[in-house]
Amino acid sequence: MSKRYWAIAIILNLIIASSFFVKNIGVGYSAISSDLQNIIPMCLKLDNPDLYKGDLFADDISNFKYYTPFFISTLREISSWVNYDYIKGLNILLFATNLLYGLTWFFLFFKAFKNHFLLAVFLSVLVRGVVWLPGSEMWGIGDMWTMMPRTLYAAFLPLPFIVLFLKTEWKYIIGGLVLGIILNFHPISGLGGVLIWFLLLLLLKYLKKYKISLFQIALSLIATVVGMLPFVVVYFTKTEIALDYDPALYQEAIRDRIAPFFFDTGLFLKQWLKVRYLFYLLPLIGLLCWTYFKYKEHFKNSLVLALLSCLLVVIPTISIPLESLANNLLGTNIRMSFQLVRIQKLAILPGYFAIGYLIYFFSKSLNISIRFGQIALVFYLLIIVFSSENIFNNVSLIGDDISRDIFPKTATIFAPVESKQARFDMISNYINEHIPEDAVFYRTFFFRPSTKRSVALDGKGASIIIEGNPKKLIDWYLKRKKIASINSEIEKYAYISSLGIDYWLTKDEIFLLEKVHEVNGLFLYKFPKND
Repeated sequence: MSKRYWAIAIILNLIIASSFFVKNIGVGYSAISSDLQNIIPMCLKLDNPDLYKGDLFADDISNFKYYTPFFISTLREISSWVNYDYIKGLNILLFATNLLYGLTWFFLFFKAFKNHFLLAVFLSVLVRGVVWLPGSEMWGIGDMWTMMPRTLYAAFLPLPFIVLFLKTEWKYIIGGLVLGIILNFHPISGLGGVLIWFLLLLLLKYLKKYKISLFQIALSLIATVVGMLPFVVVYFTKTEIALDYDPALYQEAIRDRIAPFFFDTGLFLKQWLKVRYLFYLLPLIGLLCWTYFKYKEHFKNSLVLALLSCLLVVIPTISIPLESLANNLLGTNIRMSFQLVRIQKLAILPGYFAIGYLIYFFSKSLNISIRFGQIALVFYLLIIVFSSENIFNNVSLIGDDISRDIFPKTATIFAPVESKQARFDMISNYINEHIPEDAVFYRTFFFRPSTKRSVALDGKGASIIIEGNPKKLIDWYLKRKKIASINSEIEKYAYISSLGIDYWLTKDEIFLLEKVHEVNGLFLYKFPKND
């Protein structure tokens, strides 16, 4: 690839990354995702083990012993550059990830489409678009709230597949090793990447007749396992599967925290029956038809993409009944299927390649000039820049997340710092100045990172102890159930206080509790202390 192409790709991605970086200077913890609301307290706890006494999960480091350690280590190291200010550290990480994400996907598309520069640029921008998928999963990257372990993993994901284009017999081993190493940034997404890799190798072998032996695939698998050893060792040596607690209560607790579709194959698959997913399905079907009737020499390529997408939906779904069968036969409590089924999200990736092939064949059939392609690409990039404006709210594709989250709204890039503080940030500032450091808050997980205060009985924090501490999850469930069963408001607040909880932030006005502070419709109350 020429230096000019590299320069254009780097400059384009630098503009996107820099725009988000500048926009997020001065934002508060309200700008981050709920996942990061859990992860940053883990970092803070590792920095200072005395924090979070009485917290649902952050009171004990062992509760998050295997939770994305590579991502946590990366975030802690970067944040150390700015005196452990985790918002600044996260903004630096977002900048780097935005840049890496664009360049790795650009290079993969560039190689996959035989050095077609314009097509590679278009697809590398399109694949940034935020897409909400079954299981409340997300694909894409953009603003601060999208910066999560799964996003960093997605930025690295093209690397092993780029290795496949190397002219060396070691490429399957190297690619497998890289695949295993990057899994440690987000194991659930990582298992999806592993599934794509080996399905692709098998499909290429048996459909495309690639010169790859089963022995080479086996060596690639060994290399992958070696790369993912940090996660494998910790997970299977630290996670207890023995039933030394009431399994019925555990099932009640986990179903209280997790949506029913995670335990029902039919319900999960039903989530794919939405119009927006046709954006990925129709290109696969269209490519199959077009290559079958017009470009037969490329039909097997389209068949590989279609089968790959289909298998990425079907195989993870099978883990639900298989896990249930294993637990019934062995008397164990293996609890991975609700995680494994989430890797279906990667089934959309073949759709991007199908879109690329359709554009390639369409432009070839009509003999479209490079100049027209350049104008079309510039027009698309302009749409991306201005798609966040209100006039595009109801315009399909342009007004959807897949377009408008790729570049920040222009008016927000250089907005005054004071305008970037939401009401949650304002009330967090008040708590940091006026509320005791050992105070425990009721259910408001937002306060963990923003105030370094403990939080009890929240649903988001319970996600961490589902696998790491089932007994504590049961305790969480029973206490919440007890609170819900108390009809008297006075008795309910007295019981909550008896659990060592001091404060509650809510949108409701509660005259039975002492109001401590108010910010724009958010009320901070103090629970009465029992005598």
